[in-house]
Amino acid sequence: MNFVSEFLSFMAWLMARPRRSLEVLGLWVYLFIKNNAAAVQDEDGSWYWPVWFEVDSSALRAFMDGISSKRLWELRQELIRYSRLEYQKASGGAPARYALIPSTQGCGRYAWVPQTIPAAVSSGSPPRNAVETRRDSTRNALGNKTGFLLIQI
Repeated sequence: MNFVSEFLSFMAWLMARPRRSLEVLGLWVYLFIKNNAAAVQDEDGSWYWPVWFEVDSSALRAFMDGISSKRLWELRQELIRYSRLEYQKASGGAPARYALIPSTQGCGRYAWVPQTIPAAVSSGSPPRNAVETRRDSTRNALGNKTGFLLIQI
């Protein structure tokens, strides 16, 4: 995803809506920044955003000035209803997982599959239409080198 293009596209979508909400903007921006922070860099210097990323709900609610769980659910459902977001509920002590749906044209969605833990797939279960594009050793935003498999979905 291109950071600026995606942000401007979301803002255009939000401004075109008859009922705008700063809370929807706050939720999406928080998730957008978290998704960007989870990006990994490949050997040629290109950055890839993961399709699915984890978010601690209590940190999200604190960012949004202590918003209630019910209101967070309503805002999340609004973004899901307009195909701006996918969501997997937290379970077993694991954080909730989110996937932003790119709105800019020409943006492929990619999932990074860690190669050190075969059962762990960053996009939940591998999508039926997943196509392996390459295997790489990458660096995440912290500079840690990790082996990944990049699949296009």
